[in-house]
Amino acid sequence: MKKPSKKAIIIGVIIFATISVWYLFLYSPHRLFNRTIVYVTEGSVYHEYFRRSEYELVSLRRGFAPHNPIRYASNGKAVVNNTDMWSRCFVYVIDMETGRELMRFQTMRNWRSYERAYSIVLPGDGTVMVRRHLRNRTFPMRSRVEVGLLDIETGRVLIPFESRNMRIRHVSNGLAIVGDPEKIEGYYGVMDIEKGEIILPMIYSGIEFIYGNLVRVSKEVGEEYNRDDRRFGIIDGFTGEVIRPIIYQSIRTGVDDNNNLVLFRCGDTSTLIDLTTGEEMIDLTQFEFWRVSEFGYGLIVISGDLHQNFRSAVIEVYSSREIISMDRFRYIQILNENTIIGRNRTSCGDRDDRIFNVHTGEEIFPRENYNLRNIVLHSAHYSNGLLLIENDDGQAVIDTATGEKIVPFGTYEMIHRMFSGGFITVSVGDYWKIVSLQSYLQ
Repeated sequence: MKKPSKKAIIIGVIIFATISVWYLFLYSPHRLFNRTIVYVTEGSVYHEYFRRSEYELVSLRRGFAPHNPIRYASNGKAVVNNTDMWSRCFVYVIDMETGRELMRFQTMRNWRSYERAYSIVLPGDGTVMVRRHLRNRTFPMRSRVEVGLLDIETGRVLIPFESRNMRIRHVSNGLAIVGDPEKIEGYYGVMDIEKGEIILPMIYSGIEFIYGNLVRVSKEVGEEYNRDDRRFGIIDGFTGEVIRPIIYQSIRTGVDDNNNLVLFRCGDTSTLIDLTTGEEMIDLTQFEFWRVSEFGYGLIVISGDLHQNFRSAVIEVYSSREIISMDRFRYIQILNENTIIGRNRTSCGDRDDRIFNVHTGEEIFPRENYNLRNIVLHSAHYSNGLLLIENDDGQAVIDTATGEKIVPFGTYEMIHRMFSGGFITVSVGDYWKIVSLQSYLQ
């Protein structure tokens, strides 16, 4: 065999180096990651049904429960993970009422072993937080993860894609709760999205929007993490003004949407305050109780201590009147201004949950006619006064105010869950779809 000449070897090395440089430059993850990608769906694309993946279809045939097809839902918009008949993976942001596709993110896998994957969250205020991960599985192996914030309708980049933006949490009124990128947990602050400026420094163990521009902040007062050593306060997210000092053991909002009413607990004293006026809404010291379980819709549920057998009562805020005494239920959940769920234990120790009118004490829908799925106020089973129940005839959705069956038993093969705003997801053969119950909420 003839040995290659020195000139041929040099030419070969030059060609190989040229191809390698060309390959790494044109197809590197950095280049692919930074090219402009349009996520907003152009034109009118609507989805009535979504196809289940082959993996889920096999699981269903083997008797396993279906997975939740919607990852996030907020303010009538939903994030849907879907696989089409060609096994292409998509993440959609859709309008739940009309089925219109607002944004589309496609997972990419190609012959060059490059991967692009997306994780999508709806943090609020008509925005979408996009976490994108690009990986090259061939030599040289590279990986890059970035997070950005986009406007859903226009696709405008509100917070640029950067690896330092990994800890965006919630968005409201042009503000975003963000975490220190150098920390794994805690160290949260507030950012003005338009200006890109940090308003509240990233020094708090937790921050949450509670009412308008006001945020609830918390700090650890002990050297080691202990729930009892955490203290809460309220700060104006725009100005940084301290509205309530960080001295409270808890600051809670109600189960309704009226978040101007906030419950402060300091020591053994609980106080319900209207944040718009600063007025105390009710004198709770006139009642004997251990703690406030929950409140909302003008009602407060208080729980007794060991001497009161840990039973619960309901107080009407505006009249300061106990409308359900502690001798009736062991546990109470508020559904709306007229309806509660009262729980007791049977002689066998099983839960006995029933739906009652809080003012008349009458059972709205006889317990013998249905079963409650797990804990009732879980968002999967209750929303906007509508409750998902089941019996041997299938599943139904009832109006908790009247007991009327909005969706009768056996209407659908399976109802997966409820969503805020009056939406449900249901199975239809090898597909699933979103059904709106908006007309029943008016």
